[in-house]
Amino acid sequence: MWNTVRAQNYQTKNDIFIVCVLIFGTVMAFFGLLFNGTDMHQLTGSMSLLILREELLLILVVITLLLSTRISGWDMEDKTINYEVLSGHNRGEVYFGRVITSMFWCITCGMLVTLLPILTMSMINGWGVNMKLGDILIRYVLLIFPLFRLVSEFVLLTFILKSCYKAMLIGWVLFASTLIGCMVYEELTDRIITTQFAYSNLIWIMGFNNAKLEYINGEDVPVYITTVSSSMALGTILVCLLAGMACLGLGYVIFRKQDMN
Repeated sequence: MWNTVRAQNYQTKNDIFIVCVLIFGTVMAFFGLLFNGTDMHQLTGSMSLLILREELLLILVVITLLLSTRISGWDMEDKTINYEVLSGHNRGEVYFGRVITSMFWCITCGMLVTLLPILTMSMINGWGVNMKLGDILIRYVLLIFPLFRLVSEFVLLTFILKSCYKAMLIGWVLFASTLIGCMVYEELTDRIITTQFAYSNLIWIMGFNNAKLEYINGEDVPVYITTVSSSMALGTILVCLLAGMACLGLGYVIFRKQDMN
């Protein structure tokens, strides 16, 4: 399996499509800082996260969609994956080698791209007092689990469609439809969707809606309540692991039964 992982990793590092996606995502994240209307000299790391959180989550999902489908299905069009199986490679190694590579690149690169603007402003103007840094670090760790679920779902979609480009298109349609449907449902029912979908779980984790005014350094400053509840952590971990493993298992079953001729 590790030979497959190394081969996929080498291919990914040299894939201009992957490079362009990561550069574009980074540029869009920094554009959000430059054109938010806030004085850059007062823009701390915590304020940057407050301003950019929805944009960063969207960038994170797009990067995950494009990278996971590309890595797991880039060679389905030219039948390279067929040749691997027909030449004697175990189907489990072929499948999970692509899954592991997709997980590594999507989670590490996606998190890095979304953290870069926050880290940049923290180094320039400090973290600030709007949120507790420790709580935010815990929330970023929790983001790994919805990302695991997203990658698993997109990999499953890729192996069903047997094309990374079709999976990108259908994946985006499904994501957009789910997002709009959740917004309409919440508006009509006054209920909040949390762990039911991977993206709603991401929003739930990075949702900072409650704040209180505190008198700091001679002025009233909104300090957001960012404490992570045990129910949030356990719900995120359990649902995402179960949903992700179910998708990966189903994807493997589909791949085992596919005709490689």
